[in-house]
Amino acid sequence: MTLKTAYCEEIKSPQYPPFGREDPRLQNVLPCDPRIHFALNCGANSCPPIAVYSSVESELEYQLQLATEVYLEVNTKVEIEKGLVMISQLFKWYATDFGGTDSAILSWITNHLPEGEIKQQSQQLRQATAVPKIAYTNYDWHLNVNYCSQLIASLICNLKLKNFMTL
Repeated sequence: MTLKTAYCEEIKSPQYPPFGREDPRLQNVLPCDPRIHFALNCGANSCPPIAVYSSVESELEYQLQLATEVYLEVNTKVEIEKGLVMISQLFKWYATDFGGTDSAILSWITNHLPEGEIKQQSQQLRQATAVPKIAYTNYDWHLNVNYCSQLIASLICNLKLKNFMTL
């Protein structure tokens, strides 16, 4: 898998309607790996952290899994007593990528959470409640200045490394 093939088959949001069945662009569409949503960054506070991804398939697989686990652990909250799971708006906007139904989305999240307290709470809630309630957290679109400075530092570092390697 490459980052290119990991990108989803179509943009699934109200702003961009999906391709029609006869759309000629469909011949160039690749299957979706939903973990891509945790690797892409627009620079907003609620976006996943900026990272540089490898072109080596085995490394990319690990990096996508790690990016997914980190994002889920930070952005998933479980309130067992209320039968509630609070998750990122990404799951609402791209629901079809994660199974399309509340139950499928929660299963996907539980299966991709790293081992720990949040995963245990999620499993307990799913056992106690047929389909727990979902609440979507507000998405913070403010520019994440820390991520921007990280990106600049990363680009400078990569540039210096490339220059060093060519000496």
